[in-house]
Parts: sequence; structure tokens; C-alpha cells
Amino acid sequence: MASSVLAIALLVTTAAARDIVFPPVAGFEAYQTPLGSGNDVDIISGSAFSGLTTFANLPYISCFDDKSETEKYDIAVLGAPFDTSVTARPGARFGPGGIRQGSRRMAAPMSWSVYTGKNSFMDWAKIIDCGDAPLTFLDNTVALKQLQKAHETHGIPKFWAVTCPIMRTFLHIAHEEGLILNTSIHAGIRAPFIRRKGDMRNDIRCGFETIKARQLDLIGVDGVIKQIRKRVGDSKVYISVDIDVLDPAFAPGTSEVGGWTTRELLSILDGLEGLHVIGADVVEVAPIYDNAGETTVLAAAEVAHSLLTLMVETPVKT
Repeated sequence: MASSVLAIALLVTTAAARDIVFPPVAGFEAYQTPLGSGNDVDIISGSAFSGLTTFANLPYISCFDDKSETEKYDIAVLGAPFDTSVTARPGARFGPGGIRQGSRRMAAPMSWSVYTGKNSFMDWAKIIDCGDAPLTFLDNTVALKQLQKAHETHGIPKFWAVTCPIMRTFLHIAHEEGLILNTSIHAGIRAPFIRRKGDMRNDIRCGFETIKARQLDLIGVDGVIKQIRKRVGDSKVYISVDIDVLDPAFAPGTSEVGGWTTRELLSILDGLEGLHVIGADVVEVAPIYDNAGETTVLAAAEVAHSLLTLMVETPVKT
């Protein structure tokens, strides 16, 4: 049910208020019925809290078993539980599970957009959850090789959703290997540099333009969208969303203040409709630093949903 702010006018009358009778069952699934005499117990359907926790309650398929035949699909969600290359706070290895937790209220029949009237889960694409790639936490080199192999197994990428191992390596090396073009852009940048001028120069060398976080206050959401679209043009696009682009108010695990709101980020992503998105990821989600309301994982799940929607809306031939 869509959330909204309601303005209610109360009329004082002398008439007695009518009785309101609620149905005797929860309203999560319309086909649930009260258990009566002669009824069997259904343990297959009707609960959002049973079975495996997949992203948006999507079907699970084992994508890494060479001995089993895998069903055909168009888009695969793949988790990468990896955080041993961070310079500060670890914890993102639990990000894939956290994002799935944050997506539990999503499901194909209940995902019609209030803004577009579309439902990316009930369009042309068969979307599945492959679970997590089996990555070691003892050796970064081995872990990156494992993630690369996980993507190659059963030809996972037609599309995939978890950046660097997919393009083989870190971004500056990916540039040096010719894997990314001079049409790239960073958006929402605000962290201090390690090198006064060297970091920005290296970004330019690697083919990246930059939109700083506070530029949004000057050019607005539409201005950010236009700058991104102008930069990437007709290129095939891979989108990597570091959840740190959000302010700590909207992603408590973020250590850099002055970021964007969740609504601003989602509006920017929605404004990229029509780009040739071949893949995407959401990274740096560390549930251990989240709050009791699961603010970060809820935001990350919605971001992942927006990224999937971009892929569905504009199919890319591979």
C-alpha cells in the first residue's frame, strides 16, 4: 500500500458512528482463508516470511552448480560478500543478506510503481536470485578471481546485479586495460582527497567527469540527470551505486556527511531511463552499522529495484 500524508476534515454530528468490522485474516495475500473444519494447512504459499530470503521474493536458482541444468533467465541478482579490501570499517560482506532483508516487502504482484504505473518484475524479463558467490575472506586476490568466475559460470551476465571484478579489476586498471571508455562520470562525490590534486587528475586520466554532492543544490535533480546523460551518451552503461552517496541520515553506515537524500538518488536513477544499462551493483552496504529501523538496507533494496527497472525498460542486446 502506498504511503501518503492525509488531511482529514472531521465533521461533528449527532449521528452515531457506524461499526467498523475488520476481516478475520491478515491482508498480506488475498488468497489466504481462515482455517476451518476439513481444511488442510497450506505450507507452500501465503507467507512473506517462509522459505529462502531472496531479493524481492524472486525465484532462487543455483547458478554455480555445473552438474545441474539451470533454467533460462534474463537478469540475475548475485551477491558478493566481500569487504576485506576496505580502508576503514569492514562489514559489507553481510551487505547482500542485508539488501535481501530490506527487500522482503517487495514481490512481483505488489510492485506497480506509483510514479510510472509499471512493474519491472512482471515485464518481459525473467529475473532470478542466484544467491551469493562463494568468496574467501582470507585472500583478496583469490576472492576477486572467485567473483569473476562466478559471473562466468552458466553465462550469468546477460545482465547481473552485484563493479570491479565484473569488469575484471579496479577502475583505474580497467581503464588501462581498455574496459571502460572516456564517457564515465562520478556523481555525489564529497569525501576529502588523499592527494590534493593527484586524485582528481587520476579520475580525469581514467575518463571520469565529476559531479560533487553539493552541486545538486545549484543545478537540482534534473541538472544532475542531464549532466549524466550528456556524459554517457549512447554508450553501454554499467552503474555502480556506492550507498555512501547517501547522507548518514539516510544510510547510517555512511561515514561522510553532506550526501544526497534517498529520494534524490532514486529520482536521479529514474531519470536515466533509456540508457543502455548492461549491469549494475549496490556496494558498501554494511548492516552492522544500520539502525533498528533498517534504514540503510531498505534504501539499498529500493536502489537495486530502480537499477533492475532501468535494465528492464531498455533491453540491451549482448
